[in-house]
Amino acid sequence: MQAARLRGRVSADGLSILVEVTRGEPCGLLELSEVLGQAGVRYIHDDEPLRLLADRLQDPGYEAPEEELRLGLAPASGRPGYFEPRFDRELKPGHVDAEGNIDYFERELLSGVTAGDAIGVLHAPSAGLPGRRVDGAEIPAPPSAPAALQLGPGVQVAPSGTVTATRPGVIRYDPSKSLDVVQYYEHPGDVDLRSGNLDMVGTVKVQGEVHRLFEIRATGDIDIGRGVDGGSALAGGNLFVRGRARGGEGTVLLAEGNVLVKVAEGAVIRSGRMLEVLDAVNSDLVGENIHVLRNIRGGGAIAEHSLVVQNAGSPSNLVNTLLAVGQRVQRPGVSASPRSKLRATERSLLHRAGALQTRPSSTISRGVSLLDAQTRERREQQRALVASAFIEIRGTAQPGVLLQFGAFKT
Repeated sequence: MQAARLRGRVSADGLSILVEVTRGEPCGLLELSEVLGQAGVRYIHDDEPLRLLADRLQDPGYEAPEEELRLGLAPASGRPGYFEPRFDRELKPGHVDAEGNIDYFERELLSGVTAGDAIGVLHAPSAGLPGRRVDGAEIPAPPSAPAALQLGPGVQVAPSGTVTATRPGVIRYDPSKSLDVVQYYEHPGDVDLRSGNLDMVGTVKVQGEVHRLFEIRATGDIDIGRGVDGGSALAGGNLFVRGRARGGEGTVLLAEGNVLVKVAEGAVIRSGRMLEVLDAVNSDLVGENIHVLRNIRGGGAIAEHSLVVQNAGSPSNLVNTLLAVGQRVQRPGVSASPRSKLRATERSLLHRAGALQTRPSSTISRGVSLLDAQTRERREQQRALVASAFIEIRGTAQPGVLLQFGAFKT
């Protein structure tokens, strides 16, 4: 009679018992157990809901159209897969060298790697725990999701989960979205204190300008959208400066390939191939071939094979302008920055000077003989260059323009 107050059924997910309670005589756990047995309950993970309902059933006036008792065990999900990076994701305040000095120009915005470098670990998802229905049946654990990370062609995953670079470049990582090693980077702003120097394995495009004393180094092309104001750029490929290039102390523009500059002012520019500039003022231009589309005033241009200018010199004749061809041009390299190149050159000269002071006279004599042979070889090479080299002035040459063919000046 007391149990008639209760009716029960198992919920659709099998984790609960739904009990309908009407008014009637007080009852408790015994009556609840009878109802559970009639509904097919064989497993109870937590009996606390039963005890709480039994207490309420002591009140003859208590009623509930459907009270849910969560007695089963829900399955537990495992840990999803995830990527653990092994590279710095944060911009550094500066680079600390072995002696504890901080270079605030080097903030390591780009994480450069070589082929085979380990850049992180892709962890597999862990298995979850199964659950159990109130009728005793097991509920399988839901599958754990793998890491939601799209891998590009620049990376590969080993069976152990280690992610390595398949090519040299810089890491492009968007957490929980994509990971790749790329050889092209587009910088949205200026190269300044906010970004630090840019060191790129591949090609880099800068939308802004390079500020004073800052550098861009790239093994591929460099494309600077606005200009260079006292900064430096070293390209293993071609170098494009879409705006004005202003020189500064210790700054230089170098490219192993072609160089294209809109306007050069007090700039030092070296090209391994063609150097093309619209206007050059008090600038030092060196290249295999040089083409000044409008005017060159002051400074000089030294080309190995050909030098073509529209107008040369200044009408005021306040400064000389040197145009030279037939000079063997040393091909620029980008393995070191301009400042480090200057320091290395200085150390080399000091070392040589000290060595000459301590070497015996016979050693010095042999060195002088070797130097003479090298000098003769260079002269012969220069004669061959002069035979085919040429200077072409298509417009006007002002007074103060000096022409030089090899070692011969006019």
